Amino acid sequence: MRLDLLGPLSAIRGCTFASLDTTTSPRPFYEVVRKNEGVLLFANQEGSGYERMVRRRLEEAGKDPAGFVLGDLPWGERIEGTPLISHKGNHYLQLIQLKPGEVSATYHGGIIDPSLVPGIDKGGEGQGLGDRRVVVRAYKLDSIDEIRLMNQVIARGATEGEEG
Repeated sequence: MRLDLLGPLSAIRGCTFASLDTTTSPRPFYEVVRKNEGVLLFANQEGSGYERMVRRRLEEAGKDPAGFVLGDLPWGERIEGTPLISHKGNHYLQLIQLKPGEVSATYHGGIIDPSLVPGIDKGGEGQGLGDRRVVVRAYKLDSIDEIRLMNQVIARGATEGEEG
C-alpha cells in the first residue's frame, strides 16, 4: 500500500481537523486497525502547532507555559511546511491525536483484545495535564488506509493490486 499525501497535505495551511483510518503491525503476526481516529493535522508553516497547543493548555491549567521547551525530533527530518517526516527512505505523517477512534487487533489472523498487543501505543502519553494532554503520533504513510477532512476523502491507500 502506498499513499500520495504530499499534494493534499501541502495545501493545508495552519491546522485542520481530520479523521484517519490506519492498519499497523507493531510486532510480527500482529495487526492493529484504527478507524475514525480524530486528529489534528498541522503544517508547521509558522512555527509548531504542537508547541502552541501544549503551551495554551498549560496556561489554561494555570501553569507556566514557558516551562515547556520544544526539542528536536528524536528521529527523522521534518519536511518543511508539511506534517511529514522523512526517515531512512520512508515518510511518516505526524499529527496530534484528539480522539483514539475504534481499535481492533488480530494475532495470526484471529481477533484478540487490542490491549494484548505488545508495543501498542495505549495513548494517554503526551504533554499537558490530565485529559488535556497533547498526544503526538507519527504514522508511516504505508500504514494509512484513508484520511478524511469534513467527511470528504482527501487521500486513500492503494488497495491490493493497485500501485500507489
